Amino acid sequence: MKKLFYFSWFITVVLLISGCQGPPRDTVIKIQPGTSVVKVGDTIAIDILVEDVSDLMGMDLGLQFNPTVLAGQDADSAKDGIQLQPGSFLSPDFQHSNAIDNNAGLVQYVVVQLSPNEPAKGSGVVASIEFKAVATGVSELTFVKTMLASSEAQEINVTSVPGQVTVEE
Repeated sequence: MKKLFYFSWFITVVLLISGCQGPPRDTVIKIQPGTSVVKVGDTIAIDILVEDVSDLMGMDLGLQFNPTVLAGQDADSAKDGIQLQPGSFLSPDFQHSNAIDNNAGLVQYVVVQLSPNEPAKGSGVVASIEFKAVATGVSELTFVKTMLASSEAQEINVTSVPGQVTVEE
């Protein structure tokens, strides 16, 4: 039993010294805050956050919301349509789509970061949406598309975590 203890201790020390940090963490895309409660007429800022990513150069996102409860607000009145606000984590050098459809309850955001920018790594906000609470009820904020791409144009595996906004009187 004593030999097993020393062997386990030795392996732990070797792993710590060699810099082994265990298995890599999965990339996650989520809504922040995850759950919110607001009053009718209030506005709420929702961030789309990517966590634990490496080599991120582009994304194609679709987010569904309940348009009878929430209405997306325009982040850029100088452009036609209703846009969300690009985040600071990924440079929006080429935007194929940046749109909020309040009739369908759909947010679409397709963006590519171009060279000479280095691929994004770590965690950060990729976009923000301001919603106005238009009626009482619950709106799930569900990702219907989450394609992340690396600098080699390879898809990055990602787990999506939905959010929820409850609107009260």
